[in-house]
Amino acid sequence: MLKLANEGKNIRVVDNEILTPTSTLEVARQLVKLSRNEIYGVCHATAEEYCSWYEFATEIFRIMKLQPSLAIAGPDEFPMKVPRPLYSVLENKLLNDNRMNFFKDWKAGLREYLLDQS
Repeated sequence: MLKLANEGKNIRVVDNEILTPTSTLEVARQLVKLSRNEIYGVCHATAEEYCSWYEFATEIFRIMKLQPSLAIAGPDEFPMKVPRPLYSVLENKLLNDNRMNFFKDWKAGLREYLLDQS
């Protein structure tokens, strides 16, 4: 997104796919804490809250104080080679049940990631 914005391109992003963007830094922090405990089972580990790809792009530009040309793309504008679910949000149930969920909401994680990169 940043590359497209810096190139001055018109950016189109779908808003019908819902996900939980999660920074690798937050995943690493969570894994370290999890490795120090005896919790077993399937463990989903994602940031809190969710958004569409369009909302994600909008937040990137807001944090970085950029104002590119951004518009919502139609759901069939970018054909996929492999079908993807429109809703791919996971619940951190095992982490929450064991009071081991240390994830921030995705906006806070994104802010930390972007500002560390600049």
